[in-house]
Amino acid sequence: MSVSSSSADVLATVPMAEAVSADSPVLAMSAMGCTATAVTGAFAAVDPDAFKAAANAMAMMGLAGEAAAAKASGTGSVGVAFMDELSLFNASERVSGIRE
Repeated sequence: MSVSSSSADVLATVPMAEAVSADSPVLAMSAMGCTATAVTGAFAAVDPDAFKAAANAMAMMGLAGEAAAAKASGTGSVGVAFMDELSLFNASERVSGIRE
């Protein structure tokens, strides 16, 4: 299993691959890779399907990043807004935001 994160996150394992895209400048910030690793690890701890866990984790990161970017007033506040979005994330309210 491999996850490559940028404007489009690419998840790959043999024989599957999937791209999860998010339009958020938040995800280009420093420390987002570490955050993505932690979130992916949390998802993998509760889902035995590593591919599905990684795809869901990257979708959550993207949705939280988009919401944070919309609320932040600048680059200093976007990181705090992102952490707020992660901590307040409600999957049942956000499923409609996932794009394939």
